[in-house]
Amino acid sequence: MRKKLKTASFAAAVDRDDVTQGAEEIGVDLAELITTIVDALEPLADELGIAGQEAG
Repeated sequence: MRKKLKTASFAAAVDRDDVTQGAEEIGVDLAELITTIVDALEPLADELGIAGQEAG
């Protein structure tokens, strides 16, 4: 996921600085935050229309 964040076309509307700053503000490593979010969303994959897609 971190690699994909470096690609401008991936989540194009997302401000990378906001993501990094948010992780810093809550005192969590960015990689850990991404893992936590992906894990939290996995049970909702069907509902979100992302079932079967690779996270990384």
